[in-house]
Amino acid sequence: MKKPHLLKVDDPIGRFAPLFERADERAMRLGWLELDEPALSGLELGGEGDPFKQVVVGRRRTLAVKRRRGDARLDDLIREHFLGCALLLLRVGAGGQDLDEVDAPELRPTAAGWRVSRGERGVELDSDALLDRLSRASLT
Repeated sequence: MKKPHLLKVDDPIGRFAPLFERADERAMRLGWLELDEPALSGLELGGEGDPFKQVVVGRRRTLAVKRRRGDARLDDLIREHFLGCALLLLRVGAGGQDLDEVDAPELRPTAAGWRVSRGERGVELDSDALLDRLSRASLT
C-alpha cells in the first residue's frame, strides 16, 4: 500500500478543520501525527506496571495507547497507523520527539487556503487544489 504524502505543520489541529472536512466530503483519508506528550483522558497511566496496551472507546472515537521502548521511528508510525491515508500532517509539540531531520514540505494556513512550501519555494492552493495534488509524486 502506498505511503501518504507528509507535510509538516506548526498550527494546532483545529486550524486544519476546513481541509479535513473537504477531504471527508471527497471520501479521502487524512491523518494527523502529533509528536508530544499526550493528554490522555480516561486512561490511567502507570509507571512500570502499566499494561502493554490500553484502549478507550467512545461513540465516535477510539483512543489506544501502547507502551514502547526507545524513540519513535516515523516509518514505523506511518506503517502502523496511517497506511491508506492520502496525506499525513506532522506536528511536533513542545514535549515531543524532535524530527527536524524529516525531509518534508511545510503546510501553513493562509487567508485563501493553504501554502505548501519547501524553503523559499512554495505554492498557494485552496483545499480542492491541494487534495487534487495528492495523486502527484510531489506537492511542491
